Amino acid sequence: MAENGRLPKNAKALLKNKGKIRVVIDSTMAQELRAYTNRDANIALVEQAKALFDIAPDSLINFNFDEIARGIAQGLGVKHTVIRDKMVVAQERAYQQQLQQAQMALEANKTQSEIDRNEAGASNLNNAGGSNQYRRA
Repeated sequence: MAENGRLPKNAKALLKNKGKIRVVIDSTMAQELRAYTNRDANIALVEQAKALFDIAPDSLINFNFDEIARGIAQGLGVKHTVIRDKMVVAQERAYQQQLQQAQMALEANKTQSEIDRNEAGASNLNNAGGSNQYRRA
């Protein structure tokens, strides 16, 4: 490692870290081993989360289940083309939330409309005959 009694420039950086080095093996086999290990850890986490949900449902907010699902899928060897892009998932969630809010608004309008019709004595789903004994004073 030493050339002419001197350390190469890269080796000097090791001295700053007090000789501690981190070796990262990034071969295909190492990647598959990491994915397999992560998959097992993620599956175990999901199993424990089921039990945790029974005890404290609000504690599940601590986990990013999208990432857990991605880890399991990758560990199972699912092709990357099958797993949706994170941005697409975010857009789909935003769209679903908009639909849900629109549905809630429609239900609120329908309820208010029926209240108004009941108060006016008109017939509607809750008051087929048009007579209403429960009028507001």
